[in-house]
Amino acid sequence: MLPPNVVMPAIPRYVPLALALLLAACSDQDGTGAADALEWLRLNESQCVAKGGQLLAVHNKDAHRAIEVWLDRWYMGVKTADRGHHRLAPGTADLPLGCTVSDGAEQRWELVKATFAKD
Repeated sequence: MLPPNVVMPAIPRYVPLALALLLAACSDQDGTGAADALEWLRLNESQCVAKGGQLLAVHNKDAHRAIEVWLDRWYMGVKTADRGHHRLAPGTADLPLGCTVSDGAEQRWELVKATFAKD
C-alpha cells in the first residue's frame, strides 16, 4: 500500500483501448471461428510412411465459406522462413502440407491466422 501523500498518475483514457486493439491484432484468428472450421489430418501416404512419418493435411469443414490460412513451417525444431498462405474453398480436397518426417527430422506446421475469406 502506498503512503497517503503519494499520488499515482492517472492512466490516459486511450490506454485500455490501445491494449485491446493490440491484443485483437495479435490474435491467431478473426473471432469468427474460422480456426475451428479447420480439420488437421495425418494420412498414411506411402512416401511419408517409408520415411517414418505421415502426410499432414488441412481441410475446410465449413460447407459454405472459404477459409484463408497462414501457416508457419517448423523443421528440426526451428521455424523456417517460408510462411504459407492458402485459400481453402468449401467442399474441396484436403490441402497436403508435407510429411511429418523429412530427411530423418521432425517437420510440422503451425497455424498463424485463419479467417473466413471475404469474396
